[in-house]
Amino acid sequence: MKNPQDSENVEVKFVFCYSVISFLLSGVLVLVFILCEGVSAFGVLLCSPEFLVVAALLEIVKVGLSKLLSGHSGSLRLPCGPIQDTKPVKGPFLRKVWIKGYRFVESLTPLLHLGKGLGVLLVSWALLTYITVCFGAPVTTHWSETGLFTSLLVLLTAYPILLCKGPSVDGLRAVLLRDDSSKLSQGLGPLDRCLYYKTLLSLAGAWVGAFPIPLDWDRDWQVWPISCCLGAAAGSIVANVVGAANFSKANLVSSKRKYV
Repeated sequence: MKNPQDSENVEVKFVFCYSVISFLLSGVLVLVFILCEGVSAFGVLLCSPEFLVVAALLEIVKVGLSKLLSGHSGSLRLPCGPIQDTKPVKGPFLRKVWIKGYRFVESLTPLLHLGKGLGVLLVSWALLTYITVCFGAPVTTHWSETGLFTSLLVLLTAYPILLCKGPSVDGLRAVLLRDDSSKLSQGLGPLDRCLYYKTLLSLAGAWVGAFPIPLDWDRDWQVWPISCCLGAAAGSIVANVVGAANFSKANLVSSKRKYV
């Protein structure tokens, strides 16, 4: 039987690796791009479909590397059906057809869960689009910009949760919709707390990013939704730094306990 303390240590290592890798692959690249091309160019890049596709693939790489380094078993995992009976089917023709059809459907269980995960992402995108419009995004114009902005929010919030917790709404509910009285307390597990911080700071950064838009600073990045994309990216990077600093201490403490 697996020790719960060992499971928590593995989760802490996974969170630490994920935060550090995310910062190195995202934060450093963002800094280099901004220094070379400027803030406005990076904001435009964040709203491009090509960047969103690359970011989605890069997130899989980050979670995969973290899983490889930490041994975390719950991430990047599609649930499978029960172990199939490989014995030859005997009996009437209709019985053979029924059992073989059932086995075929069971073999498609991972694909069904993958489709469920894509559906959760689509619903998350629609919900974030509705909330974005309620917060003042253009309704009759800039449809593509608003859609790409909410796609970026999904990649920074719901997408990592589904990759780490499983492709179902239960993963989102475990991180975002718990009944705990204090979200920021130690009640959440290490991974849930990391994903919660990432979601919270990304959304808060996007909200703060909207403040400069109506100001008369005459900057080229003060257009919808460039500043909001920059704020969301900045919030995600801050969450990675906080996660790396937070869980490096926890990892150090667990290592000391191991050798005491």
